[in-house]
Amino acid sequence: MRELFPTLIGNRIIKDHIGRDISLGTHSHAYIIEGPHGSGKKTIARLIAASLSCEHRYDEDFPLPCGECKNCHKILNNVSPDVVKIGVGERSTIGVEAIREIRSGLYTTPNDSDNRTYIIESADKMTVQAQNALLLTLEEPPSFAVFILLCEDSSRLLETVRSRAMTVRCELFDDVHSAEYLRGLSGGEELEKNNLRKFRGIISISGGALGMIEELTREDDSASETVKCRDAAESLISVLLRGSAADIVKHVYGSIPKSSDSARLILICADNAVRDIIAQKRSGETDMRFFPLCDEAADYASALTLRRLIGIHNEILNAIFRLNSNVSPKTVFTDLSLKVNQIKNS
Repeated sequence: MRELFPTLIGNRIIKDHIGRDISLGTHSHAYIIEGPHGSGKKTIARLIAASLSCEHRYDEDFPLPCGECKNCHKILNNVSPDVVKIGVGERSTIGVEAIREIRSGLYTTPNDSDNRTYIIESADKMTVQAQNALLLTLEEPPSFAVFILLCEDSSRLLETVRSRAMTVRCELFDDVHSAEYLRGLSGGEELEKNNLRKFRGIISISGGALGMIEELTREDDSASETVKCRDAAESLISVLLRGSAADIVKHVYGSIPKSSDSARLILICADNAVRDIIAQKRSGETDMRFFPLCDEAADYASALTLRRLIGIHNEILNAIFRLNSNVSPKTVFTDLSLKVNQIKNS
């Protein structure tokens, strides 16, 4: 059987659907690739672009993409004129001007192959005007044009845009596979042996996104965002679960992260901690995702009912959702502290 996207780890659905369609010449003119930061969206887009232009795309004796032909080499090394990329750059959104620029050269024929691929990074940050401009293109594109929209949350795209593209979600990996992948990276085994706290922190923050694991592993220990966020989450959990109302307010107002990205990582870690506590409460689970020692989770589990812990877990998930909806960290953390205090006293 022909190998489809052979360098891509997991993601069987993407391989079977998109890879197969390209090999048969029945591919869509537009794809939405959805997944969190570090989940492989850019890698998948590059593999799709290479497959569309691969000189051996219809030859069953070669993998797809082959990775050896001239077109594959150019695209996989980001030097092909037939792959056009746009993103937010230094701005917070993608405006209509960027889409109009694409439209202005849309009918120019490809240089090296039969297809031209347009990759829109952070497509969920397109303004409504930009999405409407793109919609006009998606309705009647030239036969050689393929659009790939990369986003963390496809629900932010207009329904009319989503209806004209095939949507697939990047695969995220469980803790066992994430840990195995991390051990296989340079220095991974040493990290687990010498700094279990950071090792677990990387797995926790990555959420199963392998690219995120690689990114976090490369951090300088002296300024590791992983360690900072994990320590902040540990402090947050301690005061939320053990502190008084006054303690919670004082802590939250004194340690609200400035950026939404840092706030999100802290809350993800905090939620993993609560999940460990719930698992310990339910079944005495000893394989912890956040806590290096199960005794730490057991101490918290003994102090709160399962109903309250599940309620706190749900409120943290809601806080993450609100951050993703551009609510300010100050508002999110303040509301979270009040709701957790209510749950503890209910």
